[in-house]
Amino acid sequence: MNGRDYIISGSSDESILRICCAQTGRRLRDVHLQDRTLGSAMYVQSLRSDPFRHFHMAVLAAYVRPSSRWGIVKVNLLASSHHAKQDSESQDFCPRFGWGG
Repeated sequence: MNGRDYIISGSSDESILRICCAQTGRRLRDVHLQDRTLGSAMYVQSLRSDPFRHFHMAVLAAYVRPSSRWGIVKVNLLASSHHAKQDSESQDFCPRFGWGG
């Protein structure tokens, strides 16, 4: 995310991105992926940090059903959930942030 301080992990089995401290392993924050229009969870297929802007990333997300839509979600982890953008205009994405446990 900024080169050395954080680890971002996600899974195609879950609709959560986990942000952890790279030095201690402590979970700092959870980002829940959910489509606001359908109220359905979105699952991580791939995630990449932006090499030029700290705390920005893109997530290739999909629904659990094979016939469902997918899209690239741009996330600014420092902004509120209203600042997330998605390249697929047909979807309305809303990340929900929570503290790690």
